[in-house]
Amino acid sequence: MKKILLIISIVVLILLLFLGTYLKKRYYNPWVRLKDSKKQVKLLIDNNQLKDGDIIFQTSLSRQSKAIQLVTYSKYSHCGIIYKINDDYMVFEAVQPIRYTPLAKWIARGDDNHFVIKRLNNADSILTPDNVKKMLKAGESFKGKDYDIYFERSDKNIYCSELIWKVYKRTLGFEIEKL
Repeated sequence: MKKILLIISIVVLILLLFLGTYLKKRYYNPWVRLKDSKKQVKLLIDNNQLKDGDIIFQTSLSRQSKAIQLVTYSKYSHCGIIYKINDDYMVFEAVQPIRYTPLAKWIARGDDNHFVIKRLNNADSILTPDNVKKMLKAGESFKGKDYDIYFERSDKNIYCSELIWKVYKRTLGFEIEKL
């Protein structure tokens, strides 16, 4: 009887190890996550669902994500602006340092590759090609700056939603949200 229990225990342990290894590879392997996010981006492009100036949100896997969610009462903790640059979709984001990140890589960094894209109601009249150029130019003044871990409102260091707010406000006079 003890031998049977020992054998069953070993078999169950081996099955759990294999299952754990599979789940880790499937859900936590960055290469798998990136492969999945590339498929998502291709679908978005094929369905013409991306436009310059769209705002994208995700739940970050960073250490401070939970704190941001608690303070903002949101399930999302990171955001950026989508632009098409040289036939590639990029996310302009405030990370360390502020930079452009390929959309697929940006998505892969989020919790379960989940994201939400939002667009202004009147985006076609506001986000004209000239205005998008102004936004890109304004963003250059922030590129390379440090991420603001203290969430202060200055131009020395910038956090993600502040970056979006400042780009929209300074180029289009449009406040995404009241401060």
